[in-house]
Amino acid sequence: MRKLHRKFISIPTKNTSLNTMNTIKRDMRKMFIKAVESVYPHHLVRKTLSVKDNVLTVSDKQYMLNKNCYLVGFGKAVLGMASEVERTLGEHLVKGIVSVPVGILNTLHDKKEMLPKQGSVLQFIEGAKNNLPDKSSLGAAIKIKDLVKSLDQNAILLVLISGGGSALLPLPQTPITLDEKCRVINLLASSGADIMELNCVRIKMSVLKGGGLARLAYPTQVISLILSDVVGDPLDFIASGPTVANTDQVLNALNIINKYSLLNKIPESVISNIKATSTSNDVSCNEVNNFDHVQNNIIGNNSIAVKNVAKVAQQNGYSSVILSTRVEGLVSNVAIKYANLANEICLKISGKQSRLVQYFEETIKEYKFVDNVLTNLQTQISKFSQSKGLCLVAGGETTVILKGKGKGGRNQELALTFAKVLHEMKETRPHMDDFNIFLLSCGTDGIDGPTDAAGAIGHCQQFENVGSHLKPYECLNNNDSYSFYSKFSNGDDLVSIGHTGTNVMDVHILWATYDYERPATGRATRLIRVKPPIYSSPVALVLTDSSQLTSDSQHLVNDADKTNEQFSSDLYSAMGTASIPWKKLENPDINAFLNKCTKMKIPDESTLEETLLAFNLYLSSYQKDKFCVMTNLCSFHESLGFHFDNVMHRSEVRKLLFLGVVSSGAATKPGACRYLNRMFTPNGQSSYITILRA
Repeated sequence: MRKLHRKFISIPTKNTSLNTMNTIKRDMRKMFIKAVESVYPHHLVRKTLSVKDNVLTVSDKQYMLNKNCYLVGFGKAVLGMASEVERTLGEHLVKGIVSVPVGILNTLHDKKEMLPKQGSVLQFIEGAKNNLPDKSSLGAAIKIKDLVKSLDQNAILLVLISGGGSALLPLPQTPITLDEKCRVINLLASSGADIMELNCVRIKMSVLKGGGLARLAYPTQVISLILSDVVGDPLDFIASGPTVANTDQVLNALNIINKYSLLNKIPESVISNIKATSTSNDVSCNEVNNFDHVQNNIIGNNSIAVKNVAKVAQQNGYSSVILSTRVEGLVSNVAIKYANLANEICLKISGKQSRLVQYFEETIKEYKFVDNVLTNLQTQISKFSQSKGLCLVAGGETTVILKGKGKGGRNQELALTFAKVLHEMKETRPHMDDFNIFLLSCGTDGIDGPTDAAGAIGHCQQFENVGSHLKPYECLNNNDSYSFYSKFSNGDDLVSIGHTGTNVMDVHILWATYDYERPATGRATRLIRVKPPIYSSPVALVLTDSSQLTSDSQHLVNDADKTNEQFSSDLYSAMGTASIPWKKLENPDINAFLNKCTKMKIPDESTLEETLLAFNLYLSSYQKDKFCVMTNLCSFHESLGFHFDNVMHRSEVRKLLFLGVVSSGAATKPGACRYLNRMFTPNGQSSYITILRA
C-alpha cells in the first residue's frame, strides 16, 4: 500500500470568504431588481387597458371614446402609469393632473418609457418630500378636487392610484389644518399603529379619501387603475381608498386613538371632526350602495413581485419557496420569526431534529402563509444538495416603533435586527455556522423611510466584525440603521437603486446556502490542496468495538480498477468544491463531453454515492451494529462530510471510525478530529472517531 502524497497549507479563516459573500449579495440584488421590473407601471397598464376603433377596453368592460377622457393621479408609481395611459388614449385624453413625489421626474429621466410624451396634456405637480404631506401636495389635491367637480355625466375620469398616494393627496376636512393632520398621523405611526389603523384615522380627517373623490365625481364614469401597496389588497385602504365606499364606523377611529393612549395629545379640531357624523358631507350618491359609476381595477400587487423573485431564483440554480405576501407586525418580532425559521431549516438540512412543522403551525395565522408552503419547503429542503442554495421569498410591510432620533427605515431596521438575532442565536446553535444566512429587506419604491436606500442585506457578521467606531446595538436602539449600514463595509450591504417609479410594498428574501469554505466550529484552520494528489487504494476497518482496533482487523476494499476510482474521486471532489449537483452528470451532452476529453467512464450520481464512497455498502453490511467506517482522510472535504452526515442521520448510525492514510508531514489530524467530531455527532450523541497515520 502506497502512502498518499498531498501537501496542504494551513491559513487562518474566520468568516465566509469575501468572494462568496459578494456573490450571494449580488444574486440577491439581482432578484430584487427583477421583482421591481415585473411591477413597472407601464407594463401593468398595457396589460389592463387598450383602445381599438374608439372603444376603450379596461379588463372586461368597454367605454365609447369621443375626446371625453380626463385623468387624475397620485402616488409614487403614477408617473409611469399616467404616461402610458396618455400614449394609449391619444387624442381622447383632454386633461390630467398628477401628484408625484419630489424629484421623481429628474430621478427617472433616463427611463423614457415612464416619462410623458412631448406636448403632453398632463400637468405633474411634485410634492410630499420624504413621503410627508406638504403645501405642494396640498395644492395638487385642491386642483384635483376642482377638476373632478367640474366634470359631467358624459366624461370619463381615469383615476390612477398607487402607494404613497395618501401623502400626495392631503386635503383635510375644515377646520383641520394640514399640520394638525400630519401631527396626528405621526403620533400614531411612532406609537406602532399599522397601515390599516393609520388609514382608518386618516380617512376621517380627509375630504377626498374614503370614497370622497368618487362622491365628488358622481355621476361621471370613474375608472381607477390601482397599484396595491397594502397587505391583502383591500381597495378601501390603498391610498386610503379615494374611489371606494368607506364603511368604517366613526368609533373605530376613536378606538384606535384610545388604543395608543393619544386622546389627550390629539388636537381638538380633529376629535370634534371625527365625532361628527358622515352626513355632514355634501354627497350626491349613497356612500355604501351606489358606487355603480366606479370601476376599480387592481393592476399590480406584491404577489407579482414575489413570484418573480422565486422565478429568477430557480432560473439561477436556487431552490425557491414563496412564504407569504402578507407579512406584517413589528420589525423586532418579524426578525425573530425569520431567524427562528432559518434555524429550523438549518437543523432540517443537517439531518438533526427540527421543529419546522411546529413553527408553521404556530405562525400560520400570524403571517398568513400561502397554501402548501410547508410541503413545498420540505420538498426543496430534500433537494438542497442539488441546488446552489435555498431562497425563501415573502412580502408585506412591517412596522417600526420610534425610540430614537436616528435615520433609517423599516427595511434597514429589519435587516439589522435580523442580523442581531442571528448573531445571538449562533452562540448557542453551532450548527448554524455551517450555513451562509442572509436576509434582504427592501421597498419596491426604492426609498426606505427618509433615506436614499431601498433597504439592506442583514447577516450576522454585522455584529461580529465591527470596528470600535461602529456600534450596531446603539444604532438599533436609536433607530439609526442607515447610519450603521452607510459605514459598515463602506455601505456594501445597503441596497440603493433610487426611485423605481413603482410601489408594491416590501420584498424579503431569506437566503440559506451551505458554507463550504467556513471552518468547523472550534477549528482554527482550513486545508487547501496546493499540489495534485497521487491516489492509493482506500483502506477500511469495520469494527463492533473500538477495542478490536488491531492489524488483524484490516481489510482492503476497492483494490480493483484504481484508475477509474482515482478519476471518480477527483471528479467528485471538483464537483463538490464547485457546488455542482451530481445529477448534472446525467446530462447526455456533459457526459459525452467528459468521456471524449478524459477517455474515462463517467460515473452517475448513484455510482458516486455507492461505488466510489462504498458508504452505503458499509452501512447495509453493518447496520445492526450502528457502526460505520469511512476511509481516506486526505480526500475528505466539508461538502463530502455534509453528505455523510445526512446519510448517517437517516440510518441512525451512532459510531464512526475514520481511517486516513496521511503523509507524515501533513498537520491535519487535530483540525480533522475537531471537524469530524462535530460533523458526525448525530442528535447530540457522542461519536467515536479514530484517525490512523500511515
